Amino acid sequence: MPVASEHKIQRDKYMAFALAAADLLVEVGQDGGIVSITGAVKALIGTREEALVDRPIESLFVESEGALIRRLRAKALEKGRIEPAVMHVVCPQGDAIAATLGLCTLPGHANTYLALSVLSPGMAAKLPKRDDVTGLIAMSEFQHMAQKGISPNDPGSGAAMLQEMRLVKIGGLNKKLKSLGESRANELMAEIGAILNASATDTSAARLGEENFGLIGLAYGSAQADMSVAEGVRLAESLAEAMMTAGLSAHAARPQVTSVSLARDGLQEKEIARALSYIFDNLSKTDFVAPHSLKSAFEAAEREVIGQLANLRDIIDHDRFDLHFQPVIELKSGQIAHHEALVRFGKPGSPLETIRFAENVGLIADLDMAVCRKAIALLADQPHLSLAVNISGFSIQYPEFCAELNERLHAQAVLAERLIFEVTETHQIENMDLAAQFLSGLRRRGFKVCLDDFGAGAAAYNYLRRLDVDYVKIDGPFLQRAATDRRERALLRSLSVLCAELGCQIIGEQIETPEIKSLALDLGLTFGQGYLFGKPTAEVPRSKALAANGRRVGQIAAWR
Repeated sequence: MPVASEHKIQRDKYMAFALAAADLLVEVGQDGGIVSITGAVKALIGTREEALVDRPIESLFVESEGALIRRLRAKALEKGRIEPAVMHVVCPQGDAIAATLGLCTLPGHANTYLALSVLSPGMAAKLPKRDDVTGLIAMSEFQHMAQKGISPNDPGSGAAMLQEMRLVKIGGLNKKLKSLGESRANELMAEIGAILNASATDTSAARLGEENFGLIGLAYGSAQADMSVAEGVRLAESLAEAMMTAGLSAHAARPQVTSVSLARDGLQEKEIARALSYIFDNLSKTDFVAPHSLKSAFEAAEREVIGQLANLRDIIDHDRFDLHFQPVIELKSGQIAHHEALVRFGKPGSPLETIRFAENVGLIADLDMAVCRKAIALLADQPHLSLAVNISGFSIQYPEFCAELNERLHAQAVLAERLIFEVTETHQIENMDLAAQFLSGLRRRGFKVCLDDFGAGAAAYNYLRRLDVDYVKIDGPFLQRAATDRRERALLRSLSVLCAELGCQIIGEQIETPEIKSLALDLGLTFGQGYLFGKPTAEVPRSKALAANGRRVGQIAAWR
């Protein structure tokens, strides 16, 4: 048999073998153009094979993955092959289909060979969502990946994923991006994402903060994924080169790369990802000049966060907090309508820092439930009280919290007329449908709902539009500004009209002078609280009789 025929038979065998496991096989030339393509070309790409020859290989994929495919080809040329990576093939209808990509080279050949296998819809649906510009997964997606199905004894679980990661920091990145303009900034971020994703391949690259990135995956924490110093240096050099190519000076391009391990002692599985998020957020607020300082900063922040977590868990588990009560009055009559009880943790200063830490590390639902338990116990002990307990926007999206609270309220149905729930805006409500369903359930059972902190954030009007509530509490600074700002007064007056039409009443915070009280009345507010009417005290109101100062004692409890 002629040699040429033997080569053809051998080639056909390899082709058949490859096509048994892939939907597309592509040969890519040194210039990045398609030399040949075979397989389900018409079905996937929507055109004939010969029409694709000489087109850039990037044209097969979504635009945001162009830089990544170039990086992966370079890696395959250097190493001979890459671990499978997930890419997105452009379809005739303009949609994108997720597919695993394999790349390799053959000895003595300068071309690269690409195999694409389309993922099933079920598998594709499980993939983490990625940023359109960088292709990086977001911190929230990373948290979801880490918290889903974590098993401490399973080396392929999220617990192993978080044992070790490669941490990348690009100091002052946001400032540098602003100096480039939107178009060039997007190009640079696409290149940064491509470099990180090409370095990850069998893992996932995530943006963990404004200037912090991480390479995380199932292999990390194993010997296979140990990162050598040389690899870290090469990654930092590639990032620096990309930034200088974008026009930034060598001094400005100071990426740092280091390997870090998470000491999981004292951390529950559900807290791991949120603890990391908190650490990265704090790291992004400072700048470092060397990889060793980045590693030490991470470890120091880690120790502090684990200590704070242990302390907060002890506070929650053993009810090591108190409620201090501040009067809320009916503005026209001057009588006390209720009290707001603010949480105190037995240390000087505002409790807001502890509350926000609880939200950041995912313990706010536990804290809210502890406060609810204490409030319900207080109601049982003081049958004349009417208490309103504030709950975070995070908690009402947490199924376990909603289920436990509903169970407790089912056993205490008689409290419906004496227990109010205030939803705070310190944590943005992301699942509005679930939150609305839960709050509507409370109201159907007779419990009143108050929307707290109105005016403190941009989402307030959206909350009022989507959530049925009985009260709206105006954020104190909003009311203070209305004293001197005509636009703020107009907004508050319009809000008063809107709430009247919606059937809910308004409470104003931080009323500290008679002038602010008069303004609140003029703007149509029904209730008010502030130092003008009384400061918070630890004494629990025990009677509706007038107090010595001539004000009627009432009650609302909350942790803020």
